[in-house]
Amino acid sequence: MNIPKFSVRNSVLVNLIMIIMIAAGLLALIRLPSELMPKIEMNWVFITTIYPGVSPEEIEELITKPIEDAIENVDKVDFISSGSSEGQSFVGVKF
Repeated sequence: MNIPKFSVRNSVLVNLIMIIMIAAGLLALIRLPSELMPKIEMNWVFITTIYPGVSPEEIEELITKPIEDAIENVDKVDFISSGSSEGQSFVGVKF
């Protein structure tokens, strides 16, 4: 038996199931907690900089060190980790 035939033959049952599903959805909508602007704490920030064709020493001198020096003065910084490789710089900051 397919669904349309079953629905036509048992219309009361199908309508009852639909009402129960709508009521359950409304109950879930009312009871689930939600916040318009929840407080989100970000503990880590990662900065990746790509500069193709530059040696790791130049990346460290030109990009990584200035980023570290700028971040050093920010309030509530607990830890700064950085790395330089050929063509890219990575700086991680923990708050």
